[in-house]
Amino acid sequence: MESFAELAENTMEKANSQAESLEQIGQGIEQLSGVVQGNAASSEENTAISINLAEGAAKMQDACKASCGYMRRKRKCT
Repeated sequence: MESFAELAENTMEKANSQAESLEQIGQGIEQLSGVVQGNAASSEENTAISINLAEGAAKMQDACKASCGYMRRKRKCT
């Protein structure tokens, strides 16, 4: 049978081990949080870029339609 001192020492060692594990878990959560925030920022930037590209494509399509309309009037576009 273990003495009280041995039990107390074992308990302290286990508590220290658990504290270290919890510290590592906390650090991991902080790292994941940083990654998630970075992904959110990238997603917002990509959304803005997509919107700009779609608007540019629509303007280009309108310009092509207008150009083709002009060419039809000149009998050069079918």
